[in-house]
Amino acid sequence: TAPCTTEHNVVAAPNLVVGKTGPANATVGVAYDYQIVVTNNGGAATTADATVTDTVPTGLTINTAAGCTIAGQVVTCTVPTGLSNVAPNNTASFTINVTPQASTANTTVTNTASVSGGGDPDCAAVGSCPSPPVDTVIGAPDLSITKTGPATATVGVAYDYVVTVTNTGASATAD
Repeated sequence: TAPCTTEHNVVAAPNLVVGKTGPANATVGVAYDYQIVVTNNGGAATTADATVTDTVPTGLTINTAAGCTIAGQVVTCTVPTGLSNVAPNNTASFTINVTPQASTANTTVTNTASVSGGGDPDCAAVGSCPSPPVDTVIGAPDLSITKTGPATATVGVAYDYVVTVTNTGASATAD
């Protein structure tokens, strides 16, 4: 009888991973950046466009997202076909600049991004390859003003008022 042989075909494919960073703390009214990085750790370059989707939490105004589209609170970025699997050409980066509004004061906003497509069999569906969450505590200044001066005054005699502004909030003021 003839010997039995087994043949194994290994198919190399892209393996996309998305990471996201942002500050641990932010202040109402002061812009900050989220940085998204897609890395191809697979055995082959991407064979189709990959799509990065980030639904930015309500209460954060999206200022800019270079190279991406913005529709409401959703930022969509495209990683073109051919993202290498060999460093240093195996990453694509996007920056989303946001400003926290008063509605987010003294809360924590949690944000993630996800990548889909690119020929990665594990990331075929939208949302199937999410980033770890980024939690940002949004602080706000809480100002109080007091004014003091003499109880009585004499015509023609100068006197001073003292105005004191105190911040008892979780964040410093800006501008």
